[in-house]
Amino acid sequence: MKLGIIGFPACGKTSLYNAVTGSVLPVGQYTGTPGAALAVMKVPDPRMEKLRTMYKPKSFVLAACDCVDFTGLISGTGGAGKEVKGEILGKLREVDAIVHVVRAFESSGVPHVLESVDPLRDLAETDSELLFADLAQCTARVEKLRVQAAKPTKTQEQDKKELATLEKVLKLLEVGQHVRGFTPANEDEKKKLAEGFVKYRGKWLSKPAYEAELAKEFEKSRARTAELAAHAEWRNAWTKETAHFVFKSNTSPEVLDYY
Repeated sequence: MKLGIIGFPACGKTSLYNAVTGSVLPVGQYTGTPGAALAVMKVPDPRMEKLRTMYKPKSFVLAACDCVDFTGLISGTGGAGKEVKGEILGKLREVDAIVHVVRAFESSGVPHVLESVDPLRDLAETDSELLFADLAQCTARVEKLRVQAAKPTKTQEQDKKELATLEKVLKLLEVGQHVRGFTPANEDEKKKLAEGFVKYRGKWLSKPAYEAELAKEFEKSRARTAELAAHAEWRNAWTKETAHFVFKSNTSPEVLDYY
């Protein structure tokens, strides 16, 4: 398995990468240089250790996972796909899973690229940049297939099928939906798409209804951001006033020990 770690500049993704792989990549201010650092992460398993003790094999190898730290991939400044570097994006598409790190800490020494800390906004910005990159790639492929599918070649039928599928994917991307929301076409789906409906969270919505749902989600996100900010203020104030207490959790300040 290969994992790809992405996130805004100076969000802590390289620190996470170093922690899980034992690497010593430099951390701190963002350099802006695109790249992809690869290391192997051992996967500890207590069951394997128990079997090792019981049977004492000559060879003992734990499972491992490739981990890639992507730098310079997400700028945090938006832009129709141009902010995502093509050569690095190609490597990101090779991973089996993406680990998205968002920043929730303040640091005067390492300022946020957008000048304020807002994890939900950063998550949305990153999703937008990757969506723009998918949109650019899908658009280019559709334009090429439209030319190929018109020619009587050995691959014409296959090209027509691929074109039909990608045109549906393109419609999703154009209204801000990710490819992961796409499902294989059927007759009902063809009719809905032709009528201008959008599939959102398993439901077919008209464009006005879809925009209304997005507005609701935005309000929920804004309320959640305010809640997180208020919680952070409470936590910081409580920690300063009672630094000699150890609490069970941030949301339930039960005293465990006093020293």
